Amino acid sequence: MTETTNTTSPSETSTAAPSRIDPREIALRLLALAGLVTSVMLFTEYRGHAGLFCGGAGSGCDAVRLWSQRHLGALTIPIAGVLYFAGVLALAAFARDAKGRKLLAAAGAVGFAAGVMFLGIQSFVIHAFCKLCIVVDVASIVGGALAVTLLEPKAATREPTRRMNLATGGAAAAALAIPLVVMGFAPEPEDVSHREPVIEPLPAVVQQEQ
Repeated sequence: MTETTNTTSPSETSTAAPSRIDPREIALRLLALAGLVTSVMLFTEYRGHAGLFCGGAGSGCDAVRLWSQRHLGALTIPIAGVLYFAGVLALAAFARDAKGRKLLAAAGAVGFAAGVMFLGIQSFVIHAFCKLCIVVDVASIVGGALAVTLLEPKAATREPTRRMNLATGGAAAAALAIPLVVMGFAPEPEDVSHREPVIEPLPAVVQQEQ
């Protein structure tokens, strides 16, 4: 009876193609998708459907929305968010060389700084928080940090597959479309420009004194 010996050398085993995608790649794409869909939801809010996805009048969402519209423009923040997260997804999927990784890291650094800045504005300037904005800010901060770390890819991982890139693109398209479809079926926002200011009645005690 002849024995079969394993002829695979240790060097051949060590150079075998890795089968695992870097988990940072997956986490970055999931965060960017979350930021993208939330930015589109913010767009619908700022476009006139206030209260459809976030708080209505008198809420933290309303306070942040009014501050943004007064100081930055009507749609500046949601459009910037949509463009930023779409760009991060595109770089993560298609810019795979060293230059592309540098661009992704630079975009991540910008997103990190913007997320910290807007959280600070909500905390110390507006003194109110928008729940959708918090999702966008956290996605920017954590995703930005991940993008910077991806400058140095792990040796034991492989590049994302074409199927993963197509899935990312499909998810991004859905993230763009779904909130807009919901907005399309929502009732038209009420025009309150013609209304007179509502003056609350005086308390009964004050009325008696007068």
